[in-house]
Amino acid sequence: MKKIGINVLIVLSLLVSLSHGTGLGIMIGEPTGFSAKLWKSDKVAYDAGLAWSFGNNNSAIHVHADYLIQNKNWVKIESITLPVYYGLGFRAKVGDEFRLGVRVPFGIDYFFNGNVFDVFFEIVPVLDLLPGTGFGINGAIGVRYNY
Repeated sequence: MKKIGINVLIVLSLLVSLSHGTGLGIMIGEPTGFSAKLWKSDKVAYDAGLAWSFGNNNSAIHVHADYLIQNKNWVKIESITLPVYYGLGFRAKVGDEFRLGVRVPFGIDYFFNGNVFDVFFEIVPVLDLLPGTGFGINGAIGVRYNY
């Protein structure tokens, strides 16, 4: 477990150094914890989470990483633009048993204060592959500080 944590930190450090901007914050839902978003361009980003999962009355540590495509033209309400994003990623859950699965996030962002903060909401279907197959849904609302 210690080696996994060190490898995750190394990968995140490399992504931050290659990114166009970084957002750090929190998410509340399933799972609840820390959220990071690393921008590669105006349309592409990586996100990651280190959180606590409470699903199925079984608490566990939840780690995820996703490749995201952001579209700023899908939702416009008067003068407000709400970027929509979707992507593909993975998640690992460590609790009573180890679970590894594929994530397909769908979400919406709202940026304010000159893009310094963003609020997001996402729904994420998850297909667990290990130790056996199973389907679930993650969802969270969160806020990030962007620098």
